[in-house]
Amino acid sequence: MKKKSFIILLWFFVAGLFYLCLQSIDLDRAWIEFSRADPFWLFAAVFFNACILGVWSSLWYLLLPEKCSVPFSRIFQANSYMSTSCNTIPFPGGHAVGVVALARRAEVGHSVALSVLALDQLMEGFAKIFVLTTEANNAILYTPQAIAPYLTTEIIVLECSTIQLKALINA
Repeated sequence: MKKKSFIILLWFFVAGLFYLCLQSIDLDRAWIEFSRADPFWLFAAVFFNACILGVWSSLWYLLLPEKCSVPFSRIFQANSYMSTSCNTIPFPGGHAVGVVALARRAEVGHSVALSVLALDQLMEGFAKIFVLTTEANNAILYTPQAIAPYLTTEIIVLECSTIQLKALINA
């Protein structure tokens, strides 16, 4: 009963914050802008933002060790908790919630959850390096001073990819 009272109190607090935030919005202007928007693009935006959770949960599912048999719905739920917390509380808090949510909701243990999150962050870093390298490759680079960072990034990406490939082969 004590937990139920706390949750009800928490909902009232969240509703009050929501009400306070809505006070600063000109709802008439917001409705005008919303009605002028193309419904196709609104649907596409909502759809592809929702797809991020599915893809991210699939990545977590792939990163789990083979000995862990966890339903995808549990991983999706833990990932949704982490996504929500990462967008509402400061950086370390959101990731900590993700580790705890994966450990408890998916029942994989804290060490496995931390390993999955570490690999997830590592792969996200590789993706960022890839995107930045691709953009640097597409940029017009005239001087050797401008080419040096591009080559350095290429070397780092190549070495990181080699290390990752060796780790996958040895696993």
